[in-house]
This record gives sequence, C-alpha cells and structure tokens, in this order.
Amino acid sequence: MLTSSHSDEKLHEPQEPCASVFEAGFERLRTTLGFKNQKELADILEIRQSSISDAKRRDVIPADWAIKLLRKERVNPHWIYVGLHPMRIGDQECDPGSGFCAGQSSFLQKYATQALTIVVMQDASMEPAIPRDSHVGINTDDREIVSGVLYGVRLPYEGSTVRRILADDGRKATLRADNPSIPAVTLTHSKLESIIQGRAVWIKTCP
Repeated sequence: MLTSSHSDEKLHEPQEPCASVFEAGFERLRTTLGFKNQKELADILEIRQSSISDAKRRDVIPADWAIKLLRKERVNPHWIYVGLHPMRIGDQECDPGSGFCAGQSSFLQKYATQALTIVVMQDASMEPAIPRDSHVGINTDDREIVSGVLYGVRLPYEGSTVRRILADDGRKATLRADNPSIPAVTLTHSKLESIIQGRAVWIKTCP
C-alpha cells in the first residue's frame, strides 16, 4: 500500500508486466497521436530524434514525455505506462477487454490536466513502499497536510521526490522516508509550504 491512510487504497491500479517498456509505450502513443515514426513523435515532443533512440536503448518512456503530453495533448499517463483507459484525460470511452468505462470510474478524470505532475523515484529512499524508478502521480491542487500521507516535495540537492509527512503540534512537521537509513527532517509549517508540491494520488512500478 502506498500510504498508511485507508482513504488512499485507490492509489494501486492493476499493473501490467513491463516486458518492454519503450515498445509498449511507443505503440500506445502511436495509437493515441497517430504519428508514423520516431521523427514525427520527436516533432510532437519538440525534442531531437536521437533522444527517442536513446530512450529505446534504455527501454524507458521518460517522465518528462508523459508530463508534456499530458499538458499538451491530454494523454493519460496511466495509458502510456500500463495501458489503463482512457487514452486521454476526459475522454468518454470504454476498455472493451475489461468492461472498464472511463466515464464512470476513472479516478484520474477528476484531476485538472494542469494539476497532475509526475515524480520519478530515482533512489531507494521510499522502498519498499515505492521501488526505485517508480512513477508517482502528484495532485498539485491538493496541498493540505494529512499526517501519515505521502506528498511530492522538492528537496535541496535531491530535486523532486516523495516523502511521508507527519504533522505534530500544528507548528512543525516531519518529512520521513520509508527507508530507515534515510534520516527524518523536521520543518516548520512555513518552510514545508515552500517545498511541498502536492499529494501522491497514483503509483506505477515495474517489477
């Protein structure tokens, strides 16, 4: 479970095996955007074609691609990474294989497109709850502190990452990594306000 809060059990969606992350994601993007080759995708992403070749070599769909396509084309990050419908946020479509109807039950649709951002866990600080290289969706519209819940934060020397926030007397809060080797940090609420990005709402991991 991503957090200790019962209300956040919805964070876990059915996962697909990541046999080939790049090829699966590339084909889903081709289906959604209609491009014919790597060059046309590079034009859509406004990057060099060599960047796509590099992503293929590393077998990844970079998080910055997902963020740009979410904001620019409303492409659903969960569709890119695990094939969860709808293809685009806000589309009223059904997954014929599972009977899943986006218009009825996709929790991603309640987040404004510009409110969703993605944090890639580049270290093991939140293991075992969030393995290294996981993608975590952050709702930047929800910055209200609930003790024990996971939030995206921007830390000095680390950049964007995820921490569990433990509130105490209303004046201070503790940022805690689930990995016990990482020391906890206590901050005033004013300092916390300056680094918090939003509440974690979904996670995608590859075994």
